[in-house]
Amino acid sequence: MKTKEFIKKVMNLEKTKIKDVRIEEKNGEIVVTIDTELHKKSRLKCPYCGKKCWRNRAKPVHKSWRGLDLGTIRCFIEMDYYYCECPIHGVVMEAVPWAYPKSGFLKTFEHQVAYNTAFSTAKLVIENFRIHQDSVGRICKRVFDNLGKKESNFEKLKKIGIDETSYKKGHKYLTVVVNLETNQVIWLADGHGKEVLRKFFNFLTRKQLSSIELVTADGARYISELVTEYLPHAERCIDTFHVIGWANEKLDEVRRRLVNETFEKDSKKN
Repeated sequence: MKTKEFIKKVMNLEKTKIKDVRIEEKNGEIVVTIDTELHKKSRLKCPYCGKKCWRNRAKPVHKSWRGLDLGTIRCFIEMDYYYCECPIHGVVMEAVPWAYPKSGFLKTFEHQVAYNTAFSTAKLVIENFRIHQDSVGRICKRVFDNLGKKESNFEKLKKIGIDETSYKKGHKYLTVVVNLETNQVIWLADGHGKEVLRKFFNFLTRKQLSSIELVTADGARYISELVTEYLPHAERCIDTFHVIGWANEKLDEVRRRLVNETFEKDSKKN
C-alpha cells in the first residue's frame, strides 16, 4: 500500500485526493500536514442538505482541520475550499466529508473527544487532546446535533455504555450513550436523571431495544430501573471507571483511618 493510500485509510478521508504530505516544525513541535483536494463530484455541495450549489466566490479560501494525533505528533488536514449558494441555506462553506459544518476538527477527532468526555474529566480530555476548554462543550454539541438523531446509529446495537458528565462550570450536565463495540457516541442529551435517559429508550424501536445485550453504567438506581423496564433481557454491569474510582475512595478512607490510629497510638506513648 502506498503512503497516500495508507493515510487516506488511517485518517478516513473519503472522496478525497491527497496532493502532498509535509512533516514540518512549527512552534517548537513536529507537525504533519496533509494537503488535500475533493473529487469534482463532491465539490460545491451544501453541508446541511447535500444539494449541489453554485459557487459564490471566484477565489478559494484556505482552511485547516485538526485530526487525531499520529502518536504524539499533531496532524492537520488542509484544503482550498469555496463558498457556495444553497437555495435553502443561503451562502455556506462547501461540505467536506471528514468534518461537520463550522468545525475545525475532523469527525474522528470529535467522536473521540465526546467519547472520552463521557468517561473522564474535562480536565483530562483537555490535556490529552490538547484543546481549549471551550472546545469540549462545542464538540459534544456538534456530535449530538449530527449523530444523536440518526437512526442508523441504533441499528444492530449489542453493547452500550451510559454515563453523565459535566461540561461547564455551574454543573451543566450531558447524558451520553456510547456503542461499546465501536467506541462511538450514538446519543447525547442536555441534563441528567431518569426522565432524560428515558428519552433515549423511547427513541428506540422494539427491534432496536431487543438487540441490546449488555449495558454498562455507574451504580445509579434509576439506570437499573430503566434497564429493567426497557431491557429486561439485557445484562447490567458496573463500568470499570466507576469501580476503580470507588475502590480508590475506600482505600483512601482506610489509609486515613490507619494514619489517624497510628498518630493516636504515638501520641499516647509520648
